[in-house]
Amino acid sequence: MSDYKKLKVWEDAHKFTIDIYNITKKFPDDKI
Repeated sequence: MSDYKKLKVWEDAHKFTIDIYNITKKFPDDKI
């Protein structure tokens, strides 16, 4: 199962997750 990181779907999902994390960590703590 070492090829899972090569899958386009996995790459897109991983990038999306990182983007969301980077956006939400900028929010004030009381907004989460």
